[in-house]
Amino acid sequence: MTEGKKAVKKRKSFLGRLVSWIIIILVFYALTSATASTGPVEIEKKVFEKYTVQEKTVVEKMVKSTKYREEKTPYGTPRCEQMNYNFTFERTISEKMEGGKKIATCSFAVTNQEDMDGKFIFYVQFTKGGSVSDGPDQTKTIPAFGTEVFSWDTELELTDSISCLLYSNNLPKRMKCFYLEPITYQIKQVPYTVEELKNVTEFVPIEKTRESVIKENVTANIYTNNFFGYRQFFYLGY
Repeated sequence: MTEGKKAVKKRKSFLGRLVSWIIIILVFYALTSATASTGPVEIEKKVFEKYTVQEKTVVEKMVKSTKYREEKTPYGTPRCEQMNYNFTFERTISEKMEGGKKIATCSFAVTNQEDMDGKFIFYVQFTKGGSVSDGPDQTKTIPAFGTEVFSWDTELELTDSISCLLYSNNLPKRMKCFYLEPITYQIKQVPYTVEELKNVTEFVPIEKTRESVIKENVTANIYTNNFFGYRQFFYLGY
């Protein structure tokens, strides 16, 4: 190949590469040339929010419940009337010499068997040396299920012995109800309350956090291609 042909070939090759680069530069410029402006842009944003759910759980708790037992009760309508208080007593007799005289003391420890206070009036009857005599009335209020002592002194002959009896002309009264004989009974289911440890299902509020994506409009720079009008994500300044 002659030198002239080689020179022509090199010149054509150079011109071809130059044209190719010019085309590449023009295409790049066309694709990246943009105009900057400000406007609303929709963006996605992650947010975290708290919320509450009701979770089922089993706990041990003391629970009241109603049960029933069989109870034998009289059938019919009871009769009610004023009746004397019930009471019991313990008697004590003691003797002593005082000023050359023989003195006997009769004491009665009286217990009120009722659940209410009561005013009790008692007197004593002495039997001594074949004769009978009464001591004076004594009045005392005995509390519910309480005990009070009633005591009397009397003079004896040196050879006498004594016995004492307790009497009352005025015992306290209260309304009492009872069933007349013969009593007919019936079986009833009587309710009563108990407390038991049981497993109970409850709903407990639990706070949790969840992630979500929201869209919102913000003001931002917008880059618009000068030649094709599409929105670009970059701006090279031309």
